[in-house]
Amino acid sequence: TIRPRSCSPGAYCPRGTPQEILCAAGRFSNSTSLQSADGCNPCDLGVACPLGCRCPTVLGPWDALAPAPAALHSEC
Repeated sequence: TIRPRSCSPGAYCPRGTPQEILCAAGRFSNSTSLQSADGCNPCDLGVACPLGCRCPTVLGPWDALAPAPAALHSEC
């Protein structure tokens, strides 16, 4: 049995590639065994998922143009 190699959360490891590839902005994953970008989940409306996100950040009610106070992290 061939097992997928372990990757960091927020990334995927395609077979035959030496390095991890980060999930795109707007997507996330807390899995450690992804082999393709298809495994990176889309973020819901109202949450922020930067490049390589493993845990979406819930956006608060503050103005999007003003500096945000401490972000609220969802449970992973």
